[in-house]
Amino acid sequence: MKAFLNWCIKQGYYSNDELVKLNFPKLTTKVREKTYTAEQWADIQARAKKDKDLYLYLRVLYYTGCRPNEITDLRRADIDDKGLIKVYQSKVEKYKFVSVPPTR
Repeated sequence: MKAFLNWCIKQGYYSNDELVKLNFPKLTTKVREKTYTAEQWADIQARAKKDKDLYLYLRVLYYTGCRPNEITDLRRADIDDKGLIKVYQSKVEKYKFVSVPPTR
């Protein structure tokens, strides 16, 4: 809405003075939070151990907090020996660095 109103001002349809009088409602978004209990996570890992690739994939998701597509887009060059993963965020078209927890 804001972008459209700014465009209207640039086109000369409205002035800033006219828009100052408008009251816009605050938008609220519900945060959807779904977490697994420790028991559920242990069960998921136990079942995934039958497939090594799936097991490693789930652990990387869990310990880095990355989105599934961010993990599947990774290349070997994106992982360094200092414990950092260079992750491309397609949603914002930027890279972020995620630290990898130390192994046992």
